[in-house]
Amino acid sequence: MSADLRALTIHQPWAWFITKGYKPIENRSWRPPQSLVGQWLAIHAGKTWDQATVLDDIRDMADAYEGYGPSMLDLHAQCGSILAVARVTGFVTESASPWFFGPIGWTLADVIDLPEPVPCRGAQGLWKVPADVYKRVLVQWRRRLNAEEVYR
Repeated sequence: MSADLRALTIHQPWAWFITKGYKPIENRSWRPPQSLVGQWLAIHAGKTWDQATVLDDIRDMADAYEGYGPSMLDLHAQCGSILAVARVTGFVTESASPWFFGPIGWTLADVIDLPEPVPCRGAQGLWKVPADVYKRVLVQWRRRLNAEEVYR
């Protein structure tokens, strides 16, 4: 848990699918920096939507995952916020995963969704989470980790 937490802005609904642990690959045109592999990454829901994905497609995908899908209201409320942290485990250039579109897929694991979205301005590429936002993320992150310890 470093104060140098990096973030990646991801269009909705894809950020939601990552935060719920359904989407373990984030497609990019570039590889994650080697220094990021094994480190935590904040998942930020951008204000831009993937316009090619309509509500029916979102529901169809969600139905394939335990029948639980996001509501449009939830997705809109999350825009412009950090929703989760995930560990970057590496990248792939080929995968049988239905989530891989390429050309490069960042592989993610150990996703910890935050109970409350933390509002934050996003950016293109990989960016550093501002100190004040990091503190708010860290409070929820620690609570989640402590809760997981209690249930083990």
